Amino acid sequence: PEIKDSKVAIDLLRKSASELELPTALEILLSKEILSWEETFNFKLVLELLGSRVGSALISMSNPLQGSFVDLPRKERQHLLSKMSSSPVPLQRKAFNDIKRIVFSLGLSFVPETSENGEETARNPCWDAMGYNPILSQEEYKNKEPWNEVDYTDHMVSITKDSSLEVDVVIVGSGAGGGVCAATLSARGYKVLVLEKAEFIAPKENTTLEVDGFEKMYEKGGLLTSSDGSMAILAGSALGGGTSINWGCCIPTPSYVREEWSSEAGLTQFKPAPSSSFAPEGTFDHSLNSVWERISAKVVTDHNPANAALKTGCERLGIDSGDLANNLKNPSEPSAGWTCFGDRWGNKQTGVFTYLADAARTGNCQFIDRCEVEHLTFEKAPSGGGRDKASGVVAHVHSKASTKKDPQFVKLNVKAKHAVVLSCGSLHSPCVMLRSDIGRENQHVGKHLKLHPVTAAIGCFQGEDFSMYSRAPMTAISRDNEMGPMNNGFGARLEVPSVHPGLMGACLPWGDGVDAKASLIELKSSTAIIALQRDIGEGQVCLSTQGLRKWLPRANKMDPPLVHYSIDPRDEASMKHSLVTSLNVLIAAGASQVTSLHSPNYGIHASFPTEDDKVAKFADLKEKVNKIGLPQHGVGLFSAHQMGTCRMGSDPLESVVDCDGESWDKDNLYVMDASVFPSASGANPMVTTLAISHLLSNRLAKRLKADCNGSDEITMIRQERRDVALQKQRAAQRYAVVQSILAPLMVVVSATLAVKIVSK
Repeated sequence: PEIKDSKVAIDLLRKSASELELPTALEILLSKEILSWEETFNFKLVLELLGSRVGSALISMSNPLQGSFVDLPRKERQHLLSKMSSSPVPLQRKAFNDIKRIVFSLGLSFVPETSENGEETARNPCWDAMGYNPILSQEEYKNKEPWNEVDYTDHMVSITKDSSLEVDVVIVGSGAGGGVCAATLSARGYKVLVLEKAEFIAPKENTTLEVDGFEKMYEKGGLLTSSDGSMAILAGSALGGGTSINWGCCIPTPSYVREEWSSEAGLTQFKPAPSSSFAPEGTFDHSLNSVWERISAKVVTDHNPANAALKTGCERLGIDSGDLANNLKNPSEPSAGWTCFGDRWGNKQTGVFTYLADAARTGNCQFIDRCEVEHLTFEKAPSGGGRDKASGVVAHVHSKASTKKDPQFVKLNVKAKHAVVLSCGSLHSPCVMLRSDIGRENQHVGKHLKLHPVTAAIGCFQGEDFSMYSRAPMTAISRDNEMGPMNNGFGARLEVPSVHPGLMGACLPWGDGVDAKASLIELKSSTAIIALQRDIGEGQVCLSTQGLRKWLPRANKMDPPLVHYSIDPRDEASMKHSLVTSLNVLIAAGASQVTSLHSPNYGIHASFPTEDDKVAKFADLKEKVNKIGLPQHGVGLFSAHQMGTCRMGSDPLESVVDCDGESWDKDNLYVMDASVFPSASGANPMVTTLAISHLLSNRLAKRLKADCNGSDEITMIRQERRDVALQKQRAAQRYAVVQSILAPLMVVVSATLAVKIVSK
């Protein structure tokens, strides 16, 4: 590839990981305890095994006589790792992927040291060869003033000792759902307290570096995976939640999804209006319009080269493509591609710059960061009927010095006079419920997890400058496969992400060190197309102390949850089809090389020296994708969207919350985030989450006002719905009790009859 200094590229190709200071960076990462005890133990175990002759033979199914991994020549070490990456044994593929995902990603993102002034940082040893230049190192941004319209420190409550507070409404979580709810209720005069488990990073403190962004603003430092390690899960953990780290893509809830929610879940509020332009207040369409305007969403037609390539390829193939909206004030700003690590300048209209700022400006809303909610508190129902009422939360407020080994926190009891709102996302809202024993009453808590699983195709356009991390990501789309192979609405959309070196390292296939580093040198000339699947399959979120895991060393129910998820065969069929389309689009757009995220030994990669090669080689790629599929630990799989674990519905026996977002099992407990989705949204979920929270929080405000004024109509409708649901729940409980009594009796009767028959 053409770079300013070919010597830089040669130096990178020659350098070992030790010379790149990677072992030191890895030690620092492990010392931060981002990984769980179990993950750290397994990671170190793999390394220990590779350090011995017998262990190397066990983990790689190799000859024990050839010596330990560390004693082998480099060529043989690389061959051994390559064998592991595409081994027929899933456990071997997992061991390889655990190493590759952490080491390769860290190697491309870590910064060895920080300069004295804290503004300019030392560069990663790989960046010059890759042509990668962090945004704060670029001249036009060095002295650019950070956003400072609201000083959040003026609205933060400092908790330094065990304390109790009383407010009207406590909101757990500050993401898309929590921000809208806080703005809505505080504007109506209610005293609102927002609890955020992450530490608040002020815009002026944001370095915009990938390594800092992942560590400080993502769940588990960006290292969260499904419980089997086969899927990487990116989730926000920051003030503003996912809105602070997503790619800014704005897509209204698809009409066919809304029809499904209306007809199958009985939620008529989602039925599309004849005209969204004239949506009356109190409707979902009105909420969509309202949030669309507040976040300044607009369709982008001026695409960066990566998004333009998607459109070009689709047009040449004659398949669907279009323009997407985003919530960036200036999508053409080079810094727009760095907003996935927080926004220093207020370009992307995240929750921090919109709804949370609106809430703060009212003077009725306060925030506490580094605050983890342990469980909810309840007022017992009066004897003779009714439900318990949510009355507050018990939380831990951590000091800045707190670590997993040495947790330093004080206890906080918050009493909420009117309502408790869970808005901590599909990973944590169900966990708060489970820690509060609501899971015993409702079997759907934590279940029905949807992840929009993603895989990708990568194309290299040699000699061209794509810089897919510059300017707004995700501004183009292809909906050609949206309805899926079965034409049932469970298909994939093709989109273009913003990919920085660390994420690329986690994604890229690895065959050997030289090939991998050569691919990195091509980063600036490369682009990726993701196939984002609307999943019909589902998973489950559980506490980290689930079952026998509570006996593990350092088991802690407050640790990040377990995410159980595997690709459903129906989703795999759709994703294979969309991956083939993605490869074809890149080839049509002019890529000189294409690859999937499969391990290299599967052979799903090709180069095209001449135009004549394309037809035959694409046919070969298509055949391989359809034959190999998406083997566990054999292909890169990702998720950036989590939905459905506290799903909404009209039936208390099939859902967690009702049409107003109120728990079927506890009064005054509401959920307002993506966990209430009845099924996967099929589109980037931020706008849908904002709109649902807008609708539900306005309904809550009306209900509270009605309760205060003694208005009968709203109160009666709510009470009638909940009374009917309670009768249905109690009937189901009685039926379950009868079943539990009859089941063993039936066994006894059956056994007795069997004995009589045999004796005759």
